[in-house]
Amino acid sequence: MWNAKPPSSPVVPPVVDVEWLDQNRKNVVILHVSYDPHCDLNQKDFVKTYFDDVDKRIQHFTSVQYQIGHIPNAIEFSLNCATYPGRTERFYLYNQSEVASYLQKLAIYPDEHIVVYSTGPYNGMLYAAKARWILKVYDFCKVSVLDGGLYAWEKAGKALTKEVTVLQPSTLIPRRMNMQEHITLSELADGGHREIPILHDLERWNFIDCRPAAQYQGTAKPRQFTHIGDKAVGSFIQYSKNLPALKVISTNGLMAKKEDIEKALEQAEYDGKFKTILFCYDSLQSSLVGLAMEHAGYSAPRIFTGGLFEFEIRMPHYINGQYGYPLY
Repeated sequence: MWNAKPPSSPVVPPVVDVEWLDQNRKNVVILHVSYDPHCDLNQKDFVKTYFDDVDKRIQHFTSVQYQIGHIPNAIEFSLNCATYPGRTERFYLYNQSEVASYLQKLAIYPDEHIVVYSTGPYNGMLYAAKARWILKVYDFCKVSVLDGGLYAWEKAGKALTKEVTVLQPSTLIPRRMNMQEHITLSELADGGHREIPILHDLERWNFIDCRPAAQYQGTAKPRQFTHIGDKAVGSFIQYSKNLPALKVISTNGLMAKKEDIEKALEQAEYDGKFKTILFCYDSLQSSLVGLAMEHAGYSAPRIFTGGLFEFEIRMPHYINGQYGYPLY
């Protein structure tokens, strides 16, 4: 089962704390994860300007925060460089040969223990969780997230540096794309080897929407769905469950305790008998909830990365759940 607790522990812990990282800095690779959420390049313009020029991508998307100060020896990992904007998905994945030029610049290898951290939403955990998920797709299985991100590191009085680590590029080309933790809209909508497509059988799935409760319930302003006007008559997909990503972060900005994550799953009506698929609007919040589930001892769930952004464009009629009204 996708969501059952695994029989053995993962190769490395999904989450590590500041003291662990400080004591093990010389034995791990550290990636400072950055992301520019205000980048408004569409797929056509991005592909024309940056797709085939990794150096131009790196130069354009180098973050100010990384330049101001980062953990010593940390290498910048940009979500804007590791993915590209698509027509129906915010974070399109490059194939192995396409992403190789970027991964080679980072000089990282799958057999190394990598620790990712960031700044930004959810105390620096949001972008780091997405980076971890991306690296796992490219078969980097030993990736941990720094609990509390750069904020926790600074709060503990640890050193920062402006020095940029210069590395000899690797020759790595990922062997494969590990899609075991990924699912597409086509897989959700088509029966394939299943007698009943997943979207027609959601009562027997943990199909969990990780957006804030106000967005799920349709009370958030402004309205989230902007591409389809009145075509979305509701605010969620019927028979989806809601586990806001904020519930897996504690009030002190660190990952919630394992028992609190289990409680949040229980409140979301998670059922251990069923398989789990996580999604949100653009896959960031769902990646964070997936990280929390692994931290609490559950097997890694599958992530629908297209999220409601893709539903909004391709299948808006599925966004028809109205909070407080009976499902049909």
